[in-house]
Amino acid sequence: MLQNLYHNPKAFFALFILAVTTFYWVFPDIMPFHQGFAFEGYTIYKPMAKDVHEYLIAHRMNSYSIQRIFPYVLLHFTFKVFGIAFSDFNMILFFQVFQLGIALIIIYTWDKLAKYLEIGLPGQWIGYLSMLINFATLKLDFYVPFTYDRLAMASGLISFYCYLTNRPLGLFINAVVALTIWPTALLFNLLMLLVPATEPVPATHNPWLSRIWAAGIASAVCGLFVLVIYVKHIPGSLYMAPAVRPLLPLSILLIGAYLAYTQTTLAQTVFPGWQEIIPRVRHLLRPRLSWLYALGLVGAYVLLTRYLGDPTHPYLTPQQFAINLTYGALQRPAQSLVFHVLYYGLPFLFIALFWRRTLQAVTRLGLGTGLLLMAVLIQAVNNETRQMANVVPLLTILAALVADGLTPRPKAVAVTAILAALFSKAWVVSLNYFDPNYGKPGDIYPMLNFEQGNFLKWPQQAYFMNLGPWTATPYLVIQAVAVVLAFGVIYWLWQPRAKADTTFTTR
Repeated sequence: MLQNLYHNPKAFFALFILAVTTFYWVFPDIMPFHQGFAFEGYTIYKPMAKDVHEYLIAHRMNSYSIQRIFPYVLLHFTFKVFGIAFSDFNMILFFQVFQLGIALIIIYTWDKLAKYLEIGLPGQWIGYLSMLINFATLKLDFYVPFTYDRLAMASGLISFYCYLTNRPLGLFINAVVALTIWPTALLFNLLMLLVPATEPVPATHNPWLSRIWAAGIASAVCGLFVLVIYVKHIPGSLYMAPAVRPLLPLSILLIGAYLAYTQTTLAQTVFPGWQEIIPRVRHLLRPRLSWLYALGLVGAYVLLTRYLGDPTHPYLTPQQFAINLTYGALQRPAQSLVFHVLYYGLPFLFIALFWRRTLQAVTRLGLGTGLLLMAVLIQAVNNETRQMANVVPLLTILAALVADGLTPRPKAVAVTAILAALFSKAWVVSLNYFDPNYGKPGDIYPMLNFEQGNFLKWPQQAYFMNLGPWTATPYLVIQAVAVVLAFGVIYWLWQPRAKADTTFTTR
């Protein structure tokens, strides 16, 4: 029976997600604050879902929030067509069913992509575990169902599927839809349209250009941090965990070293030698249909954000973005890696532990994948991991290829699955168990006295300890110990054996 289970991961995860979703329908665990509509869902998207014309046409939405309207517009027209009342219960139920459907799409798409890439069973399992067995999918999406993060993951996975299987029209269509799902989708989809998956990594290398690139990226990011903290003296938000100020220089140093190393080694893989640069550029600039797709995508973005949306009242100004990025990266040294593992789990563990093998996977998948990973790793300095929802599939693909090139112990996949489940906190059946006022009128857990900093205290930390910028330092330290142990366990389980095949086959 266990052998059959191991050889049919698609069926297993489909049944598993269906079982978990059914459990939370029967025994709901929904955030009391705004009855599951939570934050932007309550203030921005719930009113719009009820009246699209009023909140999207008559009064234009800001250009940032309009880039997440897809599921709420879908809800509105579904309810209109079928005559469903716009009650809170019906709207939450719609999203619960919708989230189940999205999970099944993720399972179906990953199965097709893994087979196309000829990924073996260990890698397939790591792919499913990476996207489905984590805090975001198994806890947060049920606790705050009226949201779009899982949809962003599915959209990203579909984009990477179309990209790696050479379906530019499908990529373009999905990219246009993704403009209304996730703000950073434009950047990554545009790059995939402009650099086809058939473009191999260069045959030559450019050490000097690689070092210059890495030094420039590290200097630019760390220079921004120094500007915000030491030149402008801009304090962090009162509504985030306070930074440990004596350790800020160490945080900057660690991020600079991280960027310098990862960008250098990646650049050495994807940057061509001097003699190859001009021919490569000419080859990429050759007339192709994808250029029209790229122009169409940019045009759709301008139409959405400048004409349908309202650019005169920005939801997030460039200055506020710089402040959030600075303190989100620097509050505590090395915190981002800890929170990435806590939130999405396995892909970050595998890529960090087996970096050289990750570079081999990049070599197999081509130039575009390397450039995409460069951008993702720069984004990863921020500790609010949910902002990476649309690129987690890329990390998943790389982690699966890495796992597929290793020779694990027979029970390694099972132990890894258990470890992923532990980090998902799925065993905490109800976050509301920690709410002392649960079921009482006026319960707004976990937001009680948020402005006074109560989010840094227990029991509010039962929720906020999972979200990087709002995690109190003591809970970060405790969880960091668990992450260090997880690194050790994964390496012990998956370390290359003497007879392991360290190469990747190509199609």
